[in-house]
Amino acid sequence: MTQSLTEFIASIRLAESIEEERYLITTEQADMRTYIRDCDPYLRPRLISKMVFLNILGENVAYGQMEVLTLMSSDLFSFKRLGYMAAGVLLDESNELTVLLTHTLLKDLQSPNPRIQCLALTLLANLGTTEMCQSLVTEVQRLIETSNSAVMKRAAMAAVRIVRHLPETAESFKPSIQKLLKHGSHSVVIAAINLMEHMISSQPELAKSYHRYQAAFVKILRQLSQTKASREFAFTVFNDPFLQVRIIKVLSVIQKSTDDLDDVLESIVTGVDIKRNAGRALLFQAVETIVATAKRSSLRGLAFSQIGRLFKFKDANILYSALSVFSRVLYSGHEIVDRTSSDSIALQRYKSHVVHCLSHRDASIRRRALDVVSALVDDNNVETLIPEVIDYVKYADSEFRIELVAKIFTAIQRFAPNKIWNFDTIHRLLIENGNYVGSDLITTFCKILICTPSIHDHAVKQLMLSMVNYSDNQSLVQVAAWVIGEFATVELDSYDNMKRLMTMPHTTSQTKGYLIIAMSKLAVRFNHKDDTIEFLNKFLNDASLDIQQRAGEMVSLLAKDNICTEVLSPVETRHEDQEKARIISTENPSTPSSHQKSHQKSHHNSHHHSSKHEHKKDKQNTDQLIQMPAQQTPGQPNNDPVSDLLDLGDSFTPSNSNSTNNSSLRDLLSIMPDNIGVLVNQNPNQGQANNDPKSRIKPFPGSVVAMEKADYIMYFEIRKNPTNPKQMAIRVSVFNLGPSPFTNFSMKFGVPVGWVLKAQAPSSNVLEPVGGAPITQQIMLSTQTTTPLMMKTLINYQYGSQPITENGEINQAIFS
Repeated sequence: MTQSLTEFIASIRLAESIEEERYLITTEQADMRTYIRDCDPYLRPRLISKMVFLNILGENVAYGQMEVLTLMSSDLFSFKRLGYMAAGVLLDESNELTVLLTHTLLKDLQSPNPRIQCLALTLLANLGTTEMCQSLVTEVQRLIETSNSAVMKRAAMAAVRIVRHLPETAESFKPSIQKLLKHGSHSVVIAAINLMEHMISSQPELAKSYHRYQAAFVKILRQLSQTKASREFAFTVFNDPFLQVRIIKVLSVIQKSTDDLDDVLESIVTGVDIKRNAGRALLFQAVETIVATAKRSSLRGLAFSQIGRLFKFKDANILYSALSVFSRVLYSGHEIVDRTSSDSIALQRYKSHVVHCLSHRDASIRRRALDVVSALVDDNNVETLIPEVIDYVKYADSEFRIELVAKIFTAIQRFAPNKIWNFDTIHRLLIENGNYVGSDLITTFCKILICTPSIHDHAVKQLMLSMVNYSDNQSLVQVAAWVIGEFATVELDSYDNMKRLMTMPHTTSQTKGYLIIAMSKLAVRFNHKDDTIEFLNKFLNDASLDIQQRAGEMVSLLAKDNICTEVLSPVETRHEDQEKARIISTENPSTPSSHQKSHQKSHHNSHHHSSKHEHKKDKQNTDQLIQMPAQQTPGQPNNDPVSDLLDLGDSFTPSNSNSTNNSSLRDLLSIMPDNIGVLVNQNPNQGQANNDPKSRIKPFPGSVVAMEKADYIMYFEIRKNPTNPKQMAIRVSVFNLGPSPFTNFSMKFGVPVGWVLKAQAPSSNVLEPVGGAPITQQIMLSTQTTTPLMMKTLINYQYGSQPITENGEINQAIFS
């Protein structure tokens, strides 16, 4: 027999130490697990109530979830109510046991007792899954027409859940909206407005049909905001602010602009008490509605001015709310609105307040301020705003600092007024935050320098000094080594400084890889080959295998006088007119940019491997970086210096000379930036053959292109059932467009609710190189609804040792 809930809570509160509290909880849970096997039905509520309490304390009580379902099906209302309460706390939408709830909910929705109906509707509104909504939508439609206000408002909120999961059901609830809006209960009207918002969100074309309610909403809003509240709806000095906020919100969704609406919103913005939480809530929602629907532009300025007043408060909640309003104004979804828009220009005067929030102690405020600052940066203020933001970076915590540095880098690349300012600002960013700069930013910075030869001398001069003064800054040293190795025309002390950095204990293996390549290039350029070979021989026994390999490669290469000058020559700089040197990544960090995506595929340890997502011509040049001569017959001596490049004294078998030398030399030059290479023994005929890899693909007859990526192309061969057009079979075939195979290749397909997809096993999990056999897979589709077919894909594969995940969308036109 376990103790009652009150006794258990009392014992926990009276515990004198954490250890005693843990002992009491552990002992009680052990007793509950034992007792639950043979539980007295009348004591089951005691057990469930303690599980709810333990769940609130953070304990795992999954062992009692089946008892919750048993209690929900009880005939006693007190037991059923406790069961529903526990289900709302202990279960969630992803829980497998929710499948078992449908029958109980259906039975309770059909009950004549309104209180039981309310229990079921509440759980459905909070916990309803797609399958549950499909099964219970008819009962909800019936209950929404009842006369009981408590049932009506809960049925309306359950309808909100259904429309969210099943957008195609929105039309079926449209006739009920007018009845709900005319009801005298404020709670029913709020539920009706919520339902209207979600219906318009799921089917935007419904907004015009609700324009007729706009005048009524404005009239109600004026009455609520200008009349004294009755005792029933008074909330401090406000007249039902909950209903006011919902009405203002739905007016922004309907988006019908009138002078009356502007007058009411103006009175709310200017007359609300911003010192109270309810007043600020009305102000925030009014501002968002003004931005969406206001006819008078002056009203927008007034609204932003009222929000700007909130920055004078020190309360964290108020600051966060003000920043959130600015963020909603400046962003449309995840994309920044036009920076030249009147709203963006109007908010520029508050940028100093927003920048100051970057140093706030609250992390959520700092992140919200970062979003706003990113949207406020433009060509006119970048020279003043970015340095001001950089001053605050040092105060940020580590996790936020990484995100902040990435956003600053993106803004610099997009709005830099000139190349010198661009370099100097990034140089400062590297000096002050080098440990928080990712390898993708280093790669992008090096690409920018390749495309801007006019600043090479300036960059080399500045980085020579920084490499010595900030030798513990690994990112800065890596950039300096690469830039000096490629663009230095005067030796000065750079070669000796690199030798000293190689022997310093804080220099990482990745940085040493950069230094070895840079030293080798300087050795060729300034005739230090013998000295460099002697120095690098010391690292042939280094503890790091990467350093051993890189040093061995360079020693062997420097010993080949006939090829080292050509292989270790500086990168070919691109003229500024040929390629714009601004590489702009996406402005939302939650979404990966194309540049980041390409570098997921590159092995970016201490090198910069060629990106597979560059232009086909660049890709061809990269693949032909080192073209080996024809493979020799067994036993034939190999005197070619390129084939013998990495031979450090051991014999090299002819059977693997071609492939090994290719990969080794690619790795040898991989520290160079993407798409820059030296062509040795290039075969022009092979280059022509690779110009159009799709010409080497032979799709199945009747196939159409469903999706095309940079690395592969997918074809669909669609066959519809002649007797039932809602059934079809598709043969999927995927062809590789690159010279390298993809391993562990898998495809997953997503279809809308109402469609059933069955997929057979694919023919293989290895996608052979271009010209090879495709991967094929058969999928069957069927539906009983009128929902049009759309399909999304999730492709997983392995490129070399790097796992890649890509989302895609099938061309919908092929299904028509």
